[in-house]
Amino acid sequence: LAVGAAALGGLPHVTKATFNATVGATPLALVAFTAPWCGHCQKLHPELETASAELLGDGVTVVEIDATLERRLAEQFEVKAFPELLVFRRDLDTYAKYTGARSAQGIVQHMRARRGPACAPLSGASEAWLSPAATEQQQQPATLHVLVEQAEADAAGALSFETAERALEHLRVQVLCATPAGEPIPLSARVRLRFARAFPSAAASAGSSSVANPPVGVYGGADEEKALLRWMTMLARPAVGELTDQSARMYVGMRDTGVAILMLPPPLLGRVERQREFYTQQLLEVAQTTQLLQGPTVFLTWAHSTSRIGQQLVKDYPLDPNAPTLLILDFTKRARKPAGHRQEGPFDVRSAIAHVAAFKAGDLSIPATFFENKLEALGEWFEYFFLLVVDQPVEIAAVGVGVFGALFFASRYLDRYLDAGVAAAPAAKVKKEK
Repeated sequence: LAVGAAALGGLPHVTKATFNATVGATPLALVAFTAPWCGHCQKLHPELETASAELLGDGVTVVEIDATLERRLAEQFEVKAFPELLVFRRDLDTYAKYTGARSAQGIVQHMRARRGPACAPLSGASEAWLSPAATEQQQQPATLHVLVEQAEADAAGALSFETAERALEHLRVQVLCATPAGEPIPLSARVRLRFARAFPSAAASAGSSSVANPPVGVYGGADEEKALLRWMTMLARPAVGELTDQSARMYVGMRDTGVAILMLPPPLLGRVERQREFYTQQLLEVAQTTQLLQGPTVFLTWAHSTSRIGQQLVKDYPLDPNAPTLLILDFTKRARKPAGHRQEGPFDVRSAIAHVAAFKAGDLSIPATFFENKLEALGEWFEYFFLLVVDQPVEIAAVGVGVFGALFFASRYLDRYLDAGVAAAPAAKVKKEK
């Protein structure tokens, strides 16, 4: 390490003066921004020490920075919470948030997976790389395989390879990227991204022949690191997952998305795992068929009606807690409570595919509230009156003059009637006293 990096309990402690020389001197570095008063930082410190010792032979450096003393350095990298872990490469311009487990074993596995380029050349055929289900990756069913190929400068969906590399650096563990065998692609080249998602091979035994050969898609978004990163982040999520208080952060609330929730009835004693496996395979087939359809991304999840989040959904939406029911929460529009699209009839794969496809196509209507219905009726009345004025201005003017004249003469009549009544009241009173 560079001179000036002080050791704190066996772990290099870096300052702003030694940051460039220390972190920039290694191909890969994990930088932990901590604070002395942070309890989570104190628990993390021994894990970082153990990981640093194991990674020493891999050319990976683990350092710690006291963010309360090095405030400018923390502000430079937008550190807002502690501990904040960032992964740096030698150029110091390419860094990403650490997303692995905060244990020594998790840190070692994560950093070793980040060694080498984000996209390495293939040794075999490209099409085999885009058939991830054939590799039987049951431990990582959400792995996204991305193939980066050179493209014409004006090709649809083309982007710079440098933009792709920077975005892929953030998702080195969740996304597996490769380039075709042969000469490496220069960073300045224009490329296109083809992708396929790895589904558990067990899904092939659920009766779907299409699961064994997942469809291949092409990225067609903007040539921006932020847009590409968001696209990969959504696709890298598990294809099907249980909706719990912890996993809800992964699925719920993302802008321009939908969350399909299969509400399951209370399982029979001893059949929890069997029920979970059965419906997971069915949802995997739905995800396999609908993932490449045009429209907003739809996350497929399931929950038991007896769970805390299941009870809340049953309360907020008209769901039968004793029958499997598919509900899609709509986050494509801003609202305090997302609209819910419930699938009519009993749940099955074919009807679920149709329901998700209809949502992605925008064919599911959102039930209006009482106030919205009144506003719509008022708007229709004003529209009718405006069209009537435009089409028949003479007739409308005549009607307006007639109504005004009738109201004018009626008001004059009422005024005279009331004046006569007020004048007659004292005379009647005098006559009564006599």
